[in-house]
Amino acid sequence: MGVRFQMPLNVAAQMDARKGAKQIEKAAELNHKYLAYSQEQEWVDLVQNFKDAQKTLKLALAMEQAQKTKLDHERKRLRQGRTTTYQVLLFEQDFLSAEVSRIRAATQIIALKSQVQLYSSND
Repeated sequence: MGVRFQMPLNVAAQMDARKGAKQIEKAAELNHKYLAYSQEQEWVDLVQNFKDAQKTLKLALAMEQAQKTKLDHERKRLRQGRTTTYQVLLFEQDFLSAEVSRIRAATQIIALKSQVQLYSSND
């Protein structure tokens, strides 16, 4: 009858390896939590930007309509001889600037909408 005893020669290295494996596992969990939080924040920011872009478009449309009304009125005054061509040209520039603002706002909405659809298709 005999007892056989086996012990690794480097017990400290084996313990360090186990400790390192546990740390890697914890780091992976924390990384997963961070990525989930980051993704949630991106979604919240995207939705907020989309809402802001919609408000901007509404304001741009209202501004464009106001500039169009102002331009039409000034053209009518020009036909009556009550204003100068230069003034009409200035109002046309204002109207075109408002039109450019509307187009930019609409473009931003299209870009954000495509991001929302892309984000939604990944879920």
